[in-house]
Formats: sequence, C-alpha cells, structure tokens
Amino acid sequence: MQKTSHIGDRLKTEAERLGLKPLQVAEFFGVKAPSVYDWYDHGRIHKKHYLRLVELSGKPLSWWLDLRTEGHQVAEHQSDYADADPRQRILLELFEGLPSKEQDELIQTLTQKKQHYDAVIEELLARRHAA
Repeated sequence: MQKTSHIGDRLKTEAERLGLKPLQVAEFFGVKAPSVYDWYDHGRIHKKHYLRLVELSGKPLSWWLDLRTEGHQVAEHQSDYADADPRQRILLELFEGLPSKEQDELIQTLTQKKQHYDAVIEELLARRHAA
C-alpha cells in the first residue's frame, strides 16, 4: 500500500478496497455521511471510533494511526492474530497498548473472573447431579 498522509486517507482506501460507499461506512460507524467525507478529507476521527476501524479491516490500530512513521516503536504482531476472530484481535491490540502494570492488573482481573465463573458452573453442575 502506498504511504498515505493521514488516517482519513487510509479509511477511504480501505472502504474502497472493501467496496463500501461513504453511506455504508457512515452506517458502520453510526455517524452521518458528511462525517465520513470530513474524515476522508481531514483525517480527524474521534478515538471512540478506533475499535471500529480495526473491526472494519482487521488491521491493527498501529496501522491505522501510522505509529511507525511518527517515531514510535510499535511491535506489529498482525501475523500472530491471523487465526484470531475479530474480537480476539481487538482485545490483543488493546492489551498491547496498555502499560505493563495495567496489563498485569487486567490479567489478574480476568483470571479472577474466570475462576469465579468456573466455581459457579461447578456449583450448578453439583446441584444438577444432586437432584
């Protein structure tokens, strides 16, 4: 892909690649078509739409934000995510964007949630077999 100047250029290119008209892009993002035209022209897309950008193409957020050309060091693991479903790719991209301490806290929280749900399932199964 040729180098583009801003995120709006990348969005327009991806939409065209996917055969999406501006109205369809607007519906996907939950905005009106003039917003999409503004994005294409000026590249000002609110961060609340970033996850949808990833969902649209499966490309990592670092690609959308073109972080590597701005001097940031971003580890691209896109090939590692090739077999992941879109939700998993989004989670992985978000996780990698967090500071290490936040990653550790998130892992701890998710581990506790899984343990809780495992215990609930075991209790329900025990009740079913006891009945």
